Amino acid sequence: MKLITHIIVLLLVVTNAAGQSVGFDTTSQSWKEVLEHARKAYKPIFVDIYTTWCGPCKWMDNHVFNQTPVASFFNREFINIKINAEEGYGKDFTLQNNIHSYPSFLFFNAAGALVLTGSGARPAASMIQIARQALSNINDNVSLQDMQQKITTGNYSKIAIRDYIKKLSALHQPNATLVETYLETLPADSIYSPEVLQMVSTGYFGRMPLQGKAARVLLHAYAQYPVKSWEFMSPWNIIKSRLLDYTDSAGQQGDATWFNEALAMSDSLNPFPFSRNRERLYLSCRYYLAAEDSNRFITAANEFADKYIMNVNIDSLTIYDQLALGDALKVKFGRSSSTKQAPSAFKKGFLYETRLINEELFEIIYGYKQHFNTMLKLNASLIRQWIDKSILLYRSNTVYINESFIEQQKKAFYQLLN
Repeated sequence: MKLITHIIVLLLVVTNAAGQSVGFDTTSQSWKEVLEHARKAYKPIFVDIYTTWCGPCKWMDNHVFNQTPVASFFNREFINIKINAEEGYGKDFTLQNNIHSYPSFLFFNAAGALVLTGSGARPAASMIQIARQALSNINDNVSLQDMQQKITTGNYSKIAIRDYIKKLSALHQPNATLVETYLETLPADSIYSPEVLQMVSTGYFGRMPLQGKAARVLLHAYAQYPVKSWEFMSPWNIIKSRLLDYTDSAGQQGDATWFNEALAMSDSLNPFPFSRNRERLYLSCRYYLAAEDSNRFITAANEFADKYIMNVNIDSLTIYDQLALGDALKVKFGRSSSTKQAPSAFKKGFLYETRLINEELFEIIYGYKQHFNTMLKLNASLIRQWIDKSILLYRSNTVYINESFIEQQKKAFYQLLN
């Protein structure tokens, strides 16, 4: 718990009356056109990458980008661009810049060189802070090329490696090999420090080898705080994200060994057979999607829906939900904690079995649409039954029911079938 507490950054939320808004350009038809605009204005570029279904993206528009301090700062300092990740040149732009979450924020100098990235909904003060850092980076005379030259020639110290890692992290540039090399230089008693955990959690870009030291750091953090939750900097969230990336890479490469490594780690994180087997099926769906294997994907998706949605025993599911919540509360609040007295704020972010089933089903159907849309349409009637039953299961759970969430989820589900 102390390890996690040390690295949680408390974001200062400021309130301000809505006034002017950030003047986003949404009309540019190409990145080349954006660069030409920036060159003429001689101003750096701020890019907000969004999707139409992204709730946090809409929250930023309604609560941050329309605040006068934010709008005034960004309109003065940047050419502001809003890019839909799923339309037009946004598709290639998102792929080229290694974007995997929304909203994502990218800052470029006037020549189009990336200087800083960020992601996720954040309050106004944090948005201005990251923008100031971007401007500072633009004025920084130490380039990546200079740092790379030092590393290549062996003219570096541990501090130099760490600084280079941080620089690459700020740009979302691959640094996995460098991080693993850096961790090898550290004494055994310092590898689990808050600083290292922060680096591995938020500053590691590239495929993380599940047998490497960075993965060991994350597993150590999860052992200290074994709670599946959307809490900020939850070790579970970070490990799950790495597992999914590793599984996707395994599928793309057709590497069964990598996939089995992912399954083995997943098994170690799920003590209950019910959740362990469900996660295996979910990862199988991800693997076959990445491999573009439609037959095996559809078989795995059907099995997932049959076992954990259409034919699941609701009483058993309720028991698993309560067991998971009880264990989490003991970790979070002590052994005397009662599930009935659990704070609603904690339960709202807690990933109990019923909620995980619902969210994983969404990911499966989303992948279905992205990779095998023709087959999705042919099976739309069956998939609609999965959706309806998963929503019914969610509304029947005894842990926490968030009507706003499930209504948005329902709408998003049905949009996938259109």
